[in-house]
Amino acid sequence: MAPSPKNVLVIIFTAILHVHAFSQEDQSARISYYAGISKIPKDPEEAFLLLKKSMIVAREKKDWDIYLKSVNKLGELTLEDDDHRDQVFVWLKDAFKIYKASEKDGDLALLHFNIGQFYNRITIEIDTPIFHYQEALKIWTALKGEWSAEVSDCYHGLGNIYKYYKFDFYEAEKCYERALLIRERIGFDDTLKLYRNYYSLAATNRTQFDFEKALSYGSKTLDVAKKLGPDRMELANGMVANIYRDMHKSDLAKKHYLTALTLNSRTKDLESRAWYYLCLGENFKNDSLFGDALQYFNKAYALYKTPEVQDPDLFMHLLINLMETYSKSDDNKNFTKIRKESFEGLLSLSKIKC
Repeated sequence: MAPSPKNVLVIIFTAILHVHAFSQEDQSARISYYAGISKIPKDPEEAFLLLKKSMIVAREKKDWDIYLKSVNKLGELTLEDDDHRDQVFVWLKDAFKIYKASEKDGDLALLHFNIGQFYNRITIEIDTPIFHYQEALKIWTALKGEWSAEVSDCYHGLGNIYKYYKFDFYEAEKCYERALLIRERIGFDDTLKLYRNYYSLAATNRTQFDFEKALSYGSKTLDVAKKLGPDRMELANGMVANIYRDMHKSDLAKKHYLTALTLNSRTKDLESRAWYYLCLGENFKNDSLFGDALQYFNKAYALYKTPEVQDPDLFMHLLINLMETYSKSDDNKNFTKIRKESFEGLLSLSKIKC
């Protein structure tokens, strides 16, 4: 018996719905991925949830293109939640296990770079992040040539590892300089990255006592910081002040520390404020202006005693400066008091480090 026209329509309609449902299911990872990207600028938390969903669904459906793109976008998110950050780190490393033998394309290079960045930010490992930065650098160089923003980012990441974890300041300087050379040649316009590049070179040259180069890069850091707001201006002035202090140019050091302090009233970074007070005290002490030195040392002391500013090493440094200043001021009462506190602090510090 042939089906009636009505039954034929029902069968066709059911088939269309079935195909549509499968199509929607197949596209759900891609839909979540693009929805997540659209949320990144204004709602990173919602973006995280959508990209996580796209990653999970894509892996289940073996949609490896969207899977890797989702993982990489998660790796590029600015995450405030430590748990989310730790989750993303695990997902990045899981993706590498899947993709490490795959074709060396831009997505794999970005995966290497993102893993290097996470190792840089949340571990103290050295060899593993260097490996990932170098792999990303090789792939991007092969794909784009050396004169690209991506290659410059790899050099900057390598510089950070050499500077902050390997303490190889010469290698760090070479990497930072290569990053800057590329960025300047290609007309790079990411102001924040340029600021960090100049700042890193100023700090690295200061550490190597090449004060002429340190000041040159410090001046450029100040120029770029003007476009970024008071927080960057504060840090740039603090860096330049440190350079002048190490050069024993007390007046110029004081000028920049005081400028940093003025900006700090807006940024309200108490750890930095305590540091500026300590450094100003040292400069006045070295100029034999003990009254002014004590004024700033005591302000630093008040901050280092608060729960918000916990740095036992710097606090001990402050106590030693206070002892020296009270001794030179013939203030035996306060000298004895601070000496006692210094001995107690050293005992406490030795217990912490044991």
